[in-house]
Amino acid sequence: MKIALVDLGSTNYSPLTPEVSPLGGMESGAAYLSRSLARLGHTIYLFNNTHLEGQYDGVYCFHVDKIPHYHLVEKFDVAVSIYCDGERLRSYFGDTPLILFTGHNVGAEKIRNLKDTKEQSYWDKIVFKTNWQAASFINSFGINKSKIKIISSAAAPFFNATQPKKHFFFDENRPPTLYYSSTPFRGLGILIQAFPIIKSHLPGVKAKIFSSMSTHQKPEEDKYYANLYEACISTGMEYIGSLNQKDLACEISKADILAYPSTYAETSCITVMEAMLNSAVIIAHDLGAIAETSGGFGHFIPYNQQNDHNVIVKNYALAVVQTVLSYQKFPHAGRQRLGNQNAYARRNYNWDDKALEWSTFLSEVVSEKRQRQQNITAIDSSEEPVHFVYTITGQKIFLNPKDRRAVRLILSGGNFNPVTMKMWKRLIALNDWNSIIDIGANYGEMLVNCEFQEHAEIYAIEPNPFIHPFLKRTLQSFNKARFFDYAVSDISGYANFRVNQAWSGMSGLSDACENSVQVKTISLVDFIQQEFTIEASRIALLLKIDIEGGEINALRGIDTLLEQFADFVALIEIAHLSNEQFHWIFERFFVVGYNPAILQFISISNPEQLEQFKKTGWKEDVILFRNTDKISDSLALLNAHAG
Repeated sequence: MKIALVDLGSTNYSPLTPEVSPLGGMESGAAYLSRSLARLGHTIYLFNNTHLEGQYDGVYCFHVDKIPHYHLVEKFDVAVSIYCDGERLRSYFGDTPLILFTGHNVGAEKIRNLKDTKEQSYWDKIVFKTNWQAASFINSFGINKSKIKIISSAAAPFFNATQPKKHFFFDENRPPTLYYSSTPFRGLGILIQAFPIIKSHLPGVKAKIFSSMSTHQKPEEDKYYANLYEACISTGMEYIGSLNQKDLACEISKADILAYPSTYAETSCITVMEAMLNSAVIIAHDLGAIAETSGGFGHFIPYNQQNDHNVIVKNYALAVVQTVLSYQKFPHAGRQRLGNQNAYARRNYNWDDKALEWSTFLSEVVSEKRQRQQNITAIDSSEEPVHFVYTITGQKIFLNPKDRRAVRLILSGGNFNPVTMKMWKRLIALNDWNSIIDIGANYGEMLVNCEFQEHAEIYAIEPNPFIHPFLKRTLQSFNKARFFDYAVSDISGYANFRVNQAWSGMSGLSDACENSVQVKTISLVDFIQQEFTIEASRIALLLKIDIEGGEINALRGIDTLLEQFADFVALIEIAHLSNEQFHWIFERFFVVGYNPAILQFISISNPEQLEQFKKTGWKEDVILFRNTDKISDSLALLNAHAG
């Protein structure tokens, strides 16, 4: 694809600038994303306020004034802007798909025009960096959810290149070194006042300050913060100032703790990503999306700007002290936590991986735009034969008659697995679910055969690209579920997916083979954090998983969230699971099976009982409950209408 990345701001930079000079997060992101996309083979133009045009690491960099000329010549497939001025960009790019990728918060002056519905109409999609940021814009500006995509930022490659720490301050029995690497107006003042308190409890503690206005190319504004920089020195801190990202990565690799008493509601936080890759302990105020960015690995102090300033300072200082003492007391747990933190960041905050995600997303946007412009759907333009069948609810399921599973659906009226469908419908009626996820949706029969709660958010997840055209058309008719092309697994990234075109239900993740394609993977935890906009304590989640033996990998990590949820129940296929995997299930969930011979739902306590149950009961699927307090009532409700 030919992709235009646009920054209408005043910052002068090229794709290589972050390596040699301090640069802001949004601008650094544009620089690194442009280079990673170019490495994938795309033709990339970065238009900004550059003073030195040219080609840098495969990226063409030109001044924004050159956009009309180059668009006339190149005819860009898509344009991505980090600056919100849709009217101006539409005048440049015409009908080219236009995407806003913003790191701003709703209160930022540069983004306020987005609350105007006319400005919103200029953008085909709006990409936010975190769920917290997306929810803020939805609540404040009424952004339509269908326009929204969440793709996080990443850390500079220098931080990914650093080796995970092997020796920690709590292992070496030495005082830790704190560091601060954000702009001075985002909490440096609090750290300066907290540092003497911290030193009084932790003799020998050090602090390094990497902060100035140079990241915004406004060194003249440092005069407004000169008193802060002087106070750093007078309190015993080492004031260094802003560094380019290569030197910063080297410097903070020698530090132990990111001390970030943030007073700014971050929409993401590259500072935290860098700390995670540095295996540094993160101690910050719980404000904005900082905790979300950390993946739950940081230590967060409640922050209320209405509180007395001295109380805020004292609370932060004592939190630092208590956290350090905890790591010193429990070094093994500390090493494990920081190791997991580092691994999480390496999986989630790498620009090359983000470029793959962007590449797929942009391809979809371009494809969808072309389809709308031609006023046809992908299935109408396909040479593949299309059949459909009406379900009991009157909904259509669109099917590929070359697929024997689809043929079975046609012959059965859209439901060739009535026992599983009965279990699923009883679970739907069991509670007032507000969130329903169908993992392994296939043609969508578990959705269009059912009546759901009106307010429920429904998510259909299916990675098989040969199913997508049919499922999308089914969901256009159903118009209640949102479609996602992920394969749900234990980690987010990319993997090989074995396609069985003779029987689509036997497709699944596998090693590379002749019939495999590469698909995006996502963990269930990441999916919930990306797509859900309601508070965890309000989530009542009903889950269906049928992914040919991948069910346990799909469930891994979800138990870290379940205690926060109002309710959770899952229907999972067990036909392909091993005895070891059954043990994993029983350690975490209360299991219920269904016996169609006696029309009863039955509790099952362990793998041995499950083996006995499968001799007479339904052996394809079981139900998992997390809330054991409700098991008796739930069983009674299920059995009240089990027939």
